[in-house]
Amino acid sequence: TLQGQEEKLQEKDKGEVSFSMPTYVFFKDNEYIGQTAYGYTLPGFRIKPIISFQPLKNLSLSLGMSVLKYWGADIYPCYNYVTVPRYSDTNTQKGFHHLPFFRVNYQVNSKMNFILGDIINTQHHYLSEPLFNEELVYSEDDEEGLQLLYNGTYLQNDIWLNWQNFNFYNDVDREALLLGIAGKIKPINKKISVSIPYSFIWQHHGGELDTLTNVPLDHWSNGSLGLTLSYDLNKKYLSKITGDFSYFFSKDLKNDTW
Repeated sequence: TLQGQEEKLQEKDKGEVSFSMPTYVFFKDNEYIGQTAYGYTLPGFRIKPIISFQPLKNLSLSLGMSVLKYWGADIYPCYNYVTVPRYSDTNTQKGFHHLPFFRVNYQVNSKMNFILGDIINTQHHYLSEPLFNEELVYSEDDEEGLQLLYNGTYLQNDIWLNWQNFNFYNDVDREALLLGIAGKIKPINKKISVSIPYSFIWQHHGGELDTLTNVPLDHWSNGSLGLTLSYDLNKKYLSKITGDFSYFFSKDLKNDTW
């Protein structure tokens, strides 16, 4: 795994053009026994060549392409991938699944960034594994929408809107979006550190323009609240001891669909 550049902009980079290429090469095999899940394999790679231009000290524009290739696949359904999609032979892409990439990064101040377009998901929005399956990095498309990032001494916060599916008139697919707030409060950050991680995500499926009149709207919420204690040892073979405790909650707000 090769990660791209950070979201923070440097004044010295004003007027500069840069190139980055976040890359994932993966082989993920899932073998399950039972009636509620099926096994599948994700072999392949994802490459995102991106050209960025910083016209101002606090503004960056990025343009590129996101390319997903599964070994042994030459035709890909033209869906917005939220996970491994259903196959369709009526609307496909040849060779690999590809999407354009565009991002506007405006640095409000030294601690806050506003993102428009393909939002930043390098650290999975600070979400823990029960709320964000890291396997999605190998299957779902880049998140697109709005994002506000804050990184201060005592607070890290990420607010984002991921618009997963746009709805046209008489559409057979549903409008889908996800709103999230996540981060951590860090009241003590010394040799002994204390932080309070929190997260809340709200998922919406539905819309007024689709033709699925017999299917009700779906609203789901998931979240967590926790406490993290760390002791910094700075030893050669043991640098830190950390204990993490989290409470998770989940709620179907509209219909008992799960």
